[in-house]
Amino acid sequence: MRKIFILLVLGLLTLQVSHAAPRTLQQAKAIAERQAKALGIVVDQQSVQYSKAAPGLFSDQDAEEPYYVFNNGDNRGFTIVSGDDLLPEIVGYSDRGTFTTDNMPVQLKDFLDGYKHMVADLLSGDSHAKSVVMERNNQLLTAPGSSPVHTPLLGTIVWDQGSPFNNLTPMKNGAHSVTGCVATALAQIMAYYKYPSALMEDIPAYTTSTNGYEMPSISKGQIYDWDNILDTYLNSSEYNDTQALAVAKLMLHVGCALKTNYGNSGSGANSSTAGEVLAKYFGYDPDNTTSISRKDVTQQEWNNIIYGELEALRPVLVSGSNSIGHAFICDGSDSNGLFHINWGWGGRYNGYFDITTLCQYQADIIGGDDGFNRGNSIVCGIAPDNGIKDAPIHETPTISGLYNSFNIDVSERADASGKFKITAEVKVFNHAWEKFDGYIALKARFADGEEKIVTDCCPVTIPARVSSGSYYYKKTTIPVEYAFPEGVTALEIVYSTDKTNFKKTKRWSTEYPVRWYVCATATTLSTDNGIHLAADLSTDLTVYTGMANTFKLKLTNSMPEEYLDKINVRIAYTDEMPAEPSFYIMATVPANGSVTRSFNFKPTEAGTLYVWMSDSEDNVLAKQSFTVEPNTDPVLVLTSVTNNAKAGLYETEKAYYKSKRVKVPKSEDDFATFTYKVKNNGGTTYRTFYVKCISVDTGLGYRYPYTRRIESGEELTFEITVKLSDMDTPFLRSYISLEDEGDGVTLQFDDKLEQPRLYSLDENGNTTGGYYYFNKNYSFIYLDPTSTGINSGVDTSNNIIGGEGVIYITTDKAARLNVVNLGGQTVRTVSVEAGQTATVSVAPGIYVVDGVKVVVR
Repeated sequence: MRKIFILLVLGLLTLQVSHAAPRTLQQAKAIAERQAKALGIVVDQQSVQYSKAAPGLFSDQDAEEPYYVFNNGDNRGFTIVSGDDLLPEIVGYSDRGTFTTDNMPVQLKDFLDGYKHMVADLLSGDSHAKSVVMERNNQLLTAPGSSPVHTPLLGTIVWDQGSPFNNLTPMKNGAHSVTGCVATALAQIMAYYKYPSALMEDIPAYTTSTNGYEMPSISKGQIYDWDNILDTYLNSSEYNDTQALAVAKLMLHVGCALKTNYGNSGSGANSSTAGEVLAKYFGYDPDNTTSISRKDVTQQEWNNIIYGELEALRPVLVSGSNSIGHAFICDGSDSNGLFHINWGWGGRYNGYFDITTLCQYQADIIGGDDGFNRGNSIVCGIAPDNGIKDAPIHETPTISGLYNSFNIDVSERADASGKFKITAEVKVFNHAWEKFDGYIALKARFADGEEKIVTDCCPVTIPARVSSGSYYYKKTTIPVEYAFPEGVTALEIVYSTDKTNFKKTKRWSTEYPVRWYVCATATTLSTDNGIHLAADLSTDLTVYTGMANTFKLKLTNSMPEEYLDKINVRIAYTDEMPAEPSFYIMATVPANGSVTRSFNFKPTEAGTLYVWMSDSEDNVLAKQSFTVEPNTDPVLVLTSVTNNAKAGLYETEKAYYKSKRVKVPKSEDDFATFTYKVKNNGGTTYRTFYVKCISVDTGLGYRYPYTRRIESGEELTFEITVKLSDMDTPFLRSYISLEDEGDGVTLQFDDKLEQPRLYSLDENGNTTGGYYYFNKNYSFIYLDPTSTGINSGVDTSNNIIGGEGVIYITTDKAARLNVVNLGGQTVRTVSVEAGQTATVSVAPGIYVVDGVKVVVR
């Protein structure tokens, strides 16, 4: 079975964002062609219109994305190329199928969204995103191509959530509920082991929360017909009713054991209970099965755990979420450190992904629709019970904690040697499947980095985690009496089973602190939120109503710990701070460092604008005010359109428009420069313009966005230069446009501008009187083809020339050559005798013959 390879790579060769540049079209095409060639495929360049376009590159859809896609044609796969040379060349590739947003696994869509947002943060200079990517990049540079290789364990097991897998799920409106991604993933892992032979424990009845389906209990002892459970069910003609029932029964049992909330469009289950479900109902090893959250381990630890599982031939259940949760299987890896993912979508888009994009670079702070940015975890150690007591696969914290209250009882002392007294009430939760008998204490981390237990050990007993996935907790009061050194000290909740070896508790929730900060002077002690930020908001220009104004926010962190959280921004037209933030900005401020972020705001009222900035705990960092001036609507007029065509020089033989020969302004340069001038005759505005340049013959080219502030009365110049070697053909068209903001502002044309025309020519090159006319924002040029990358003459061994409806091929030795269109299809095969010229009749277009690109008119 052939595999689909999707490589989501986030390693960078440089982190200097200022050096980033859009990848040229020719570069991107060359990358895609090289990748496809390795698979024995010719890239279908016509399929770029289906792609997500990267900034600086565009297709008919003009989508601004950090990648775009070349389909190989004829269902032979695709190549995803990054749109900026800051990023690795290949985002992903496949040697099967066609990339389309239709019926794409929602897990993959959100995964790509996560990639997109990671790239956006990276290009905006986010330091945490850069550090995450740098860690991945360092791994690649240290030992490129040397990562452990594991062939995908599931092999040909490619199950789905629809028929026949859902043939026994509840029905609504005549349709069965889908099985759900968690149940599908677990069932595929069970199919890998073909275990158990029968249900081990009664599955209790329950009622689904959304649709109120009454799911009956299922008695233990029911047999699983592994002999009739197939690896694939892609075609209904390839399996019978017995085989369909066998897999539907397994899927139903797994779904009910998970207490799946069934629905027609989506079925949800708690992946955190997967380990217990497998152990309790299906006989999998309770000692080995472990759930690990990404936020509790480093990236290297995360990768090593997965490698260890693959080495032990155990598939790994992976879960991640944006606004909803998703689960899938990791079952292999390649030499470049990429992990094989089975999406549970009938094999579609299964492939290799960079685990970095699953990292929690937003630290589980907020949700959103930005891909797998939170809640990432794995369930490892999944295997049938071996009947012995196993050591844990990874020592993850089994106790989480939070401060319920924190009171300073004695806040003053005579001098720096005196002790302060504190009473801390904490809650600790047991996440383990067994009872916890141990101790809780507080560990201090002082300003100089030293750590020390500063309290007595408080004994606690907490029952084991329950089958529903809920946890028991213990509320404990811990007294503190200690002579804190001057400065800020962090007090962290820790636990132990022997009063000697202490472990940090993991965070129960981002809503509650797992550590508390106090600030001591020589004589006093006060609480501290551990956040020492200063904020300064500024703008260099006059602030106007009715337009986006850019504000710069400088954040300075005086703590020895990085700040990674949100900055709340409140905006009002009166000197009264709103109760709720107007919006927030995600910020990463390095320890003892600063960072500047910017945002745009469009005031609706003239007068005074008040702005408050606060940290993640809503402590106000700064309050500032700005004067807002009234404004009028802009009047944007295109006043000049020029290019570098030579005066009086025209192409009259080789330029065709809509199959008609036309007269086009010509340049003898190997580049084209298009210049546009726009004057604002109205109020100051902030707008986005697009200057585009495309090859007339193929419709492919570039789009350059320019977001500019234009003062009243100001005239701006927009200029682009493209090399002929970066374009498909020498016949180029450019135009400027204004992004529609829905306010009725359009780009007007000066009356003095000439309307561009392409005059049609007869076979002798004379004008016929007919012409094509275009809007005044258009500009045409034909570049001398002697400098083009398209071969119009001779290579070292063959002479291949394009003519009108024909290709002339002359070789120095006998050869059999294919004429291939840009879709990768062979349209002609011709045998050529040595020294003879063969004439091949083809339709007008661009072809490739023996590696030479040829234009046929």
